[in-house]
Amino acid sequence: MKRVCIPKGRVVVIDATPASDKVDMYNYVEKLRDPSHVKALTFAELVKMFKEIGLTIINTDSYGVEMDLERLLQSSFPYPGDKDKIRQLFSEDVQNNILGVNSHYTGTEIHFTYPTSMIIAQKANL
Repeated sequence: MKRVCIPKGRVVVIDATPASDKVDMYNYVEKLRDPSHVKALTFAELVKMFKEIGLTIINTDSYGVEMDLERLLQSSFPYPGDKDKIRQLFSEDVQNNILGVNSHYTGTEIHFTYPTSMIIAQKANL
């Protein structure tokens, strides 16, 4: 993105940013849900990457995106049997916060919140 950005142009990244102590389990569940998933970065990792490539961060924000687990699974691509593993892990998350996504029941459905960050950075005037 930096390479194709004009001088003084801005780069905006909005992505899920799990907590550093939950990122491994978060990535495990995401890999079950979508085998093409590689790795979600924490907010600190994203900030470090922006700084390492020479972009100046001008604004950040964090928020949660509420999601219904069954709705998410309908648009996912898990291998056979992995939906049940995912449901079990989210059930455990309701009790033990293993994923860091604030899983909770709304009626009989599991809902959760994707931890999401936005980083706006500017390219130098070169």
